[in-house]
Amino acid sequence: MKNSRNLLATIGFLFVSTGVIAAEDLILGFELGGTLQQAKDHAQLEGWILRPHSADRRQRLWVIEGADATLEVCKDRVFGVTRFFEGGVDEFAALEARVQRSILNWSPTTTIQRLGSGNERISLIDAVFAADDGSRTIVRLRSTNGEVDVRLLTWLTSACSVDE
Repeated sequence: MKNSRNLLATIGFLFVSTGVIAAEDLILGFELGGTLQQAKDHAQLEGWILRPHSADRRQRLWVIEGADATLEVCKDRVFGVTRFFEGGVDEFAALEARVQRSILNWSPTTTIQRLGSGNERISLIDAVFAADDGSRTIVRLRSTNGEVDVRLLTWLTSACSVDE
């Protein structure tokens, strides 16, 4: 119950009383396709710290300290934003419904995956929304060895190839 209250408090700023979520709130006001410098400037204005993820030598993954989120960068351009939330199935369903109603207004493609490596078990339920502008948004319920969280991923599909 405490986690549910924490999640609602965390995501409460995203939504107005009508249940509308604005596109810029999905990505915390960062500009997909914008430069890394623009992202750093925006983070500073918001009072966040943007730093490279310590395990990423190529500096493609950047942590947004103070916002529970990360940026994905390629060729000095922001191509993705991932937001992290505490919560479970109820929070996943509520967030997915709000994204569906407010932003994209159509049903997502839903996928379910079970992955494993050694003793680690990962289960994913993804609600994938494809927008006309070439972006994708996923509302993800993730369980890693029984620890559950909710993620909101938004990215440009044409921004960067996986090999770069």
